[in-house]
Amino acid sequence: MIKANHKKWAEFIFEMYITRLFRKSFSSLNLIGEIPEIQDNQQVIVLPNHSSWWDGFFVWYLNKIYFERKFYIMMLESRLEKYNFFSKLGAFSINQTNPKSIIETFTYINEILKSKDKVLLNYYPQGELLPNFYRPINIQPGILKVISKYDGNLSLLPLGIKIEFLKERLPLVFFNFGKLISTKNEKVDSSQKIQNSIENCLITINKKILEDNYGEAFFEGKKSPT
Repeated sequence: MIKANHKKWAEFIFEMYITRLFRKSFSSLNLIGEIPEIQDNQQVIVLPNHSSWWDGFFVWYLNKIYFERKFYIMMLESRLEKYNFFSKLGAFSINQTNPKSIIETFTYINEILKSKDKVLLNYYPQGELLPNFYRPINIQPGILKVISKYDGNLSLLPLGIKIEFLKERLPLVFFNFGKLISTKNEKVDSSQKIQNSIENCLITINKKILEDNYGEAFFEGKKSPT
């Protein structure tokens, strides 16, 4: 497998690149609701719905703006081999066709969570990219393997992401975080609770959009010409 190999210079270059790309591609990035308070002794796995190519970039940026933790994200090995630069931003690989590689990847995730760093791991619990309207949001067993292997102070952070064309030429992006889920308190119903939490985040976004309440714009892109 390919392990993460964080480099400060890569983060500096990528932040400039993604800022320009966001500005050209979106009218604004909007946070609906509050940012959950995370204790320093907690490791965090962010669990977003996965419905666009942009999602990993969004979570990387959210971490940069709000959490400032050491970022990790799991990518398919074939894609990380092609775009190895992302390993310098915290990407590591999984080969879903190789059982030995899968075990190695989940062992590596456990090592990441046990590190002394304050970690934020982006993990797609659906296991694949699906349309935003797809329901139910089925939770694959991978996240339960992660929970069962790690016995430290770990919290799961559900996240709803929605890209929507509204009053501007370029789309707006909406984010809503759910409540932290402590893995120490979760047993059999973990996957159901994760599913419900992510779906509730998306319901909240839809409700706020209908109310014409777009939350806090924490990034402004190009607006429509007047």
